[in-house]
Amino acid sequence: MRHRSRAAFTILEVVLVIALLAILVALVFPTLDSMYGHHKVTAGTDAVRSAWVTAQARAIDQGVPYRFSYIPEHGNYRIAPDAEAYWGGGNPPMADPNNPPYIEEDVLPKGVRFIPANSPLDNLDPHSNTALPKGSVNPQQWMTLAVFLPDGTARDDARITLFMTGVPPYSVHLRAMTGVITITRGHEEE
Repeated sequence: MRHRSRAAFTILEVVLVIALLAILVALVFPTLDSMYGHHKVTAGTDAVRSAWVTAQARAIDQGVPYRFSYIPEHGNYRIAPDAEAYWGGGNPPMADPNNPPYIEEDVLPKGVRFIPANSPLDNLDPHSNTALPKGSVNPQQWMTLAVFLPDGTARDDARITLFMTGVPPYSVHLRAMTGVITITRGHEEE
């Protein structure tokens, strides 16, 4: 009777393959992580542009100014009518139950934060929380960036940068006179 030898892997061969896979993952992971970070910043700029368009449309539709506010160096933002009743922390009155005011509070993707124009990027703590839990923001923390008027314009030009550690920043611009929103790559510092 003839015995056939069966092919098998030695422990050394298995360890060698695992080590090579670990090295490959270590080389590829930073590239994948930065690519994913780029998509997060892009998603954040899309969210801001969408929020601005929504605020602009609501202002036109309802005939009242709408405010876009954010928390500096965090990822929180809010849209509501530009009246103190909607920003003071109390319960605002319901003017028209058939056409209630639009109020949105949201956050940018994890790790992405708002940086005011002309603010330095190098003093940010990359390990700090980038967003506060929705609904837990103190009304005094909101910083008004843009107020959209019922005629489709805004009170002032606005610019905000979205930043994530390890990813090039993007800036979102609002032209007050025309209401046009543009996105550019980069951040302007003084």
